[in-house]
Amino acid sequence: MKEIMNVLEYEVIKWEELPEAWKKENALLELEQLLQKSWTERTIFYWDEETERNQKFIDFNRADGIKIQNYVGSLLFKGEQLNIFPKLFQKESPKERTKLEASILMKNISFWLGYCDRMNIPFFSVRDSFFGKPNFLELLIAFYAKYTKGLVERQPYIQYEKKEEKGGFIRGKLLTEEYLLKQYPTGRWEQIPYEYSEFTLDNPLNRMIKRTCQLLMVRTKEEESKKNLRAIIGKLAAVQLSADSKREWERIIIPIHQKPYQTVLTMSKFFLNSLGNTVESGKNESYCFLFPTELLFEHFVSGFLNSFLPANVSIKTQTTDQYLADLWINGQNIGKAFGLREDIVIQTERNTIILDTKYKEIQPLNTPDQKRFGISEQDIRQIAIYAAKRKAKYVFLIYPLYWKEPSTSTEITYQIQLQTEEPIQLEILKIPFLIEKNEEETEQELKKQFQKIY
Repeated sequence: MKEIMNVLEYEVIKWEELPEAWKKENALLELEQLLQKSWTERTIFYWDEETERNQKFIDFNRADGIKIQNYVGSLLFKGEQLNIFPKLFQKESPKERTKLEASILMKNISFWLGYCDRMNIPFFSVRDSFFGKPNFLELLIAFYAKYTKGLVERQPYIQYEKKEEKGGFIRGKLLTEEYLLKQYPTGRWEQIPYEYSEFTLDNPLNRMIKRTCQLLMVRTKEEESKKNLRAIIGKLAAVQLSADSKREWERIIIPIHQKPYQTVLTMSKFFLNSLGNTVESGKNESYCFLFPTELLFEHFVSGFLNSFLPANVSIKTQTTDQYLADLWINGQNIGKAFGLREDIVIQTERNTIILDTKYKEIQPLNTPDQKRFGISEQDIRQIAIYAAKRKAKYVFLIYPLYWKEPSTSTEITYQIQLQTEEPIQLEILKIPFLIEKNEEETEQELKKQFQKIY
């Protein structure tokens, strides 16, 4: 690997700043094709409600270079690694930013995903075992190898498989039509075709797992991962390697009593789809692990709150039961219109509390000369409507602290007076989203801030 570039969301990389390998003819076209494939397959990990078919990770339609969008993570292409950090690191100078290690980015994303319970990556709850990996590919391979090895050893995936054979003794069901039309007329009357079911380890899922392990053995450089992958292949020694197609993989259905294998199936699809055509290492190696930061922030906040709220406090996310208006046509009520969707609704014994997450920059809350702190008027109006529709007296706008920005005990509250008996209390919270020292300290500060809510 020649070069590692650290950039931020929305940053423009000038043509002259691109790695030499990316400046070659058709290189950026190939990069865009890689990103397009990753964009199509991103739903393996998360659903960002983005309906655009063309990839939105990087904007290539610029005259001055390429522009990073609102996705963070790591990208490897033609031996050059691009790490995209959250814009929350913008206080770091470009010179200092080059010193940031990929492990910092990986540690933070692993931390966030560990609380994103509505995203499709359940294994990050065991993320502590995987800190220190050099990149996201090695991180995911390490999980897959460890998780799958334990599952194959503890609970082998065995299922009935239909098989067809010919012989002098029938085992199972006689295939009458084939025998009468093909075997008997050609003088092979003693070769009777029949069909039977066998409870076997050699089934489509295990063939898929074995193929995935062989692929990852080539891609990983971590000895622990190789050891676990070899153990899986050994356990599946009786499983044949057949040319199962992507269409056949899509037909695999995991029964309820084997539910842990759903994670293995999901990850196998990802690896085979993303890495299956390029098993070489070095310059031909490529991968793309990019996550939408706004979605990460929203899901992290709701997941963290849900993990420690008292039992008598309920939480709902992405509610869709409220509408802004009723539609009337010629005096007839047609129905509800303009649906509202609050990020988080908390219900205590006495109050309804609405939270709206905003992955945006605002001014420090301890600046006494400020009145608006850079808060958008649209955001204020939006949450005021939410509060009025639910008759909620308390609402919160939640923003992330920036890298090395200290927490503050300053309480900022706006009283919003609508046509209600009491004003709506809107409080502004800035919470730690980045791990600066360690996970435990960040979690404690988060709990301290969130206790203000309920």
